[in-house]
Amino acid sequence: MKNINKLIEESVRTALKEETEMAVSINNKIVDLISMLHNSQKDLRELHWNTRNYARHKVTDDAVTSVFEWEDTMAEVYIKNSGNELLINDTKPTEKDFQKILEQISEMASNLKEDISDKLEYDRMCAVIDDILENCSKMLYLGEME
Repeated sequence: MKNINKLIEESVRTALKEETEMAVSINNKIVDLISMLHNSQKDLRELHWNTRNYARHKVTDDAVTSVFEWEDTMAEVYIKNSGNELLINDTKPTEKDFQKILEQISEMASNLKEDISDKLEYDRMCAVIDDILENCSKMLYLGEME
């Protein structure tokens, strides 16, 4: 009987450890995407201010607004769900990164969604990610217009 109890305890410990490691990995990916959104805002805002093309000016304005809303919503959902504080460092922006920024956001969001789409507790986060992917696609298309 003692051996069975030890086996059960070990099995439970292993399962809890794996579950904790998975949760930490997912939380790190969420923080990485929030950080990407945060850092992208400065780049997109500078592109918005410095463009001389009206269509590009309008689409970068939409991008700045959307990225802020995504970051804010994801950060609030993350903090509410995890109970953790969220601390993010800035990176230096470049002027030629509009498409690159949106592609990076799309790639990170897609990868994160793959990791969480089958987990019920992340259904709201998946809805936010769906919005990100849809809007990135639209902005990438509109950003190609001259």
